[in-house]
Amino acid sequence: MELSSCSGLRNRYPGVPSLYVFCENGKALYVGETGDTSRRIYREHCSAHIGGSEGVVRFLMYYLDRIAEALEEWVGLSPPDRERYVKEFLKRKVRRLTLILILDSEGRLRDGRRRREVEKCLRVKLKPLLNPV
Repeated sequence: MELSSCSGLRNRYPGVPSLYVFCENGKALYVGETGDTSRRIYREHCSAHIGGSEGVVRFLMYYLDRIAEALEEWVGLSPPDRERYVKEFLKRKVRRLTLILILDSEGRLRDGRRRREVEKCLRVKLKPLLNPV
């Protein structure tokens, strides 16, 4: 297990399966699983690749009220600039979250079915705000 953040993760675990928990103020926000930690977490979640994964969409919905409250920052922008604003807003928020990684050093998480079973167990126990069971 590793305690990290987006900036601490970088591209350190390409092709490595893991389970992960994004936390805010000690509370689980989102629990996920992946067969490629670098791709899913760093290149999708941490980069706020909207449409890249379910997690990014859930983060977007979670922070939508805060984006709307910042109306004066984006109201006069063109649609592409508004999209960039939202992406940068999400990146700032997600990169501040604590990330707990459960890495697979012995090959037991290579099986996607097993990862999903453990993910469901974590979701039951942790009750993440953005993807409860």
